[in-house]
Amino acid sequence: MNILSIQLRATMLILFVVLLRSLFLYVIPKKLFLAMWAVVVARLLIPHSQAVALGIPLPNPEELFRFLPRTPASADGAATMSLYSVPWPLWCLWLAVCLGLAACFVAGHLRGRAVYRFALPVESEDVLVWKEQNRIRRTVRVLQCPEVSSAMTYGVFRPVILLPADRPFENHEQLHFVLSHELEHIRHFDVVWKWISAAILC
Repeated sequence: MNILSIQLRATMLILFVVLLRSLFLYVIPKKLFLAMWAVVVARLLIPHSQAVALGIPLPNPEELFRFLPRTPASADGAATMSLYSVPWPLWCLWLAVCLGLAACFVAGHLRGRAVYRFALPVESEDVLVWKEQNRIRRTVRVLQCPEVSSAMTYGVFRPVILLPADRPFENHEQLHFVLSHELEHIRHFDVVWKWISAAILC
């Protein structure tokens, strides 16, 4: 099986998970979706020649890419992963897009770090009560920043929940709901998954 075939099957796996999620979002447990996306990530990071049995027909990659010249087989006849000779302009285009996406992600991260420097601790009674009721092994700080428009979280080892400074919450229940939602992102290490996904996209 060639590299293009492996990537095609990974693409089909992604489309399958997206379709399944759109049809059964409120039927299938959320943890199952997380497990399926973990399989997708593993498939993209560790490409292998074994097909994932999804029970759906996949197009034959050999037919789809037969217009590309093939590299000659190895002289010793050993079983190797066959490659297609992709024209160098396409490789240059792929590299340019890869570097462009990486630059966008890094620039966004650095821009965010510059904004987060102005965040201040939130010491309201409601936040202190919530922190006492929702302790985890990592210390979670709750900050507020006038430069953000909605609640978010960042950091892995020293996670932070960042709240907008100019949008006060109507009551303590709403505040607790927002904080608990962001805490779930911290529990599941969603920041790490985000960076892994960004690396895969590049």
